Amino acid sequence: MGDAALTVNEALYNFDLIKLYLNFLNSIVDSQGADGAVPDTVPFSDGDYPSDPNWGTALPTIAWQLYRHYMDDQVLCV
Repeated sequence: MGDAALTVNEALYNFDLIKLYLNFLNSIVDSQGADGAVPDTVPFSDGDYPSDPNWGTALPTIAWQLYRHYMDDQVLCV
């Protein structure tokens, strides 16, 4: 998830990937734990360690970059 968050701006600038990223955001939301924690990978496979908060920043980072590129409020409602 970290790679997706780090490259989203460049990817959106060069390619029309809104559908791909919206699908990815929905997958992240579907994989969230009951406490709202975001997993390290999506789809999540069980692991021995809790998720690293740095990887979880992919959710707001990608949503914000989609909003910046497309100016569509709906992407912030994912």
